[in-house]
Order: sequence, then structure tokens, then C-alpha cells
Amino acid sequence: MNKEAFLSSLRHALADIPQEDLEKSVEFYSEMLDDRIEDGMTEEAAVSSVGDVSEIASQIRADLPLPTLMRMKMPRRQLRPWEIILLILGSPVWLPILASLFIILLSVYLVIWSLVLSLFAVAIYLICGFVCGIVLSALNYLHVDLLHAALLFGMSCILGGFSIILCMLSVRLIKGVCKLTKSCVLHLKCRLSRKEVKAQ
Repeated sequence: MNKEAFLSSLRHALADIPQEDLEKSVEFYSEMLDDRIEDGMTEEAAVSSVGDVSEIASQIRADLPLPTLMRMKMPRRQLRPWEIILLILGSPVWLPILASLFIILLSVYLVIWSLVLSLFAVAIYLICGFVCGIVLSALNYLHVDLLHAALLFGMSCILGGFSIILCMLSVRLIKGVCKLTKSCVLHLKCRLSRKEVKAQ
């Protein structure tokens, strides 16, 4: 396949995405092929090194912003008058249900973040307690109150140990929640960007 045929196939595979995004993608791959040809590759070798058109098209669709994908999935036909009437009459039922589902999902997500950040806040307070305890134990040691100094130092070390454990746990939980959020968004984008490949 030469460059022109590749770009034509790419245009055909991305015919359902917005025109601006289509032109950007085609221009990007056109420049990429030109660079490889300038480096000494033949057109066919440059095209084969880029990859399969359907896989490239799927990746481009998955990289589109979520609002764009949602707009693409919306039906483009005009609603009939009876459909508009049904939507308006049914809005007291479907609109609160939709809003409730959105609020529940948002609440669950915010509760998860609240718990993780609360744990992180406790870890910071324990670090502050550890530092204060070390300072107080040093002051007691200077005033020759060895028993209080040893007690404060021991308690500070315990607080320090707990703070390290909680910090490590908080960082892991924050990374986990971020990873879960990213995978959910990617899954939603993949579901929205999925396109039936027609037999040619």
C-alpha cells in the first residue's frame, strides 16, 4: 500500500469523527510518512511500519475527548413531534432517575476520595506528633528529666512508625483511585468509540 492509498483508507475508517479531528489525524500521519520516506524508506515500507489502518483508527477514536465521543453517539436524525411530546411528558420520571443515578455515582466517588484524603490527613498529623514528641523529649533531656524524655521519645517513635505506614498506605490508595478513575474513563471511551467494521 502506498501513502495515498493509506491516507484514503484512514479517511474512510475515520469518516464518523468530526472533520477537524479527521484532518488533524490525516495530516499527522501524512507528515509521519513523509519523514520516514525522507529518511530513506520506500513508501510501502513506511506505510507498513506505521501499522494497520483499523488499529490506528480505533486508537484515534479512543483518544478523542469524552464529550466528542458522546456527541458522535447521539442520534443525528431530527426528532419527530410525538417523540418530543413523549420526552417532555416523561421528563418527570426519567429526568429525576437520571439525576439520581448521576448524584449517587458522584457521591460514591467523592466518599472514596474523602476516605483516602482523611487517611492522608491522619498520617500528616502523626508526623507532626512525631516531630513535636522528638523536640519535647530533647527539651526534657536538657532539663535532666530523663524518664519523661525517654517516654516521649518512645511514644514519638511509635507515632513515627504509624505515620510511615499510613503515608505508604495513603499513597497506594491515591494511586489506586487515580488508576481506577483512568481505567473507568478509558473503558467508557472504548465503549463509545467502538465501531462495527463493515466487510469490504
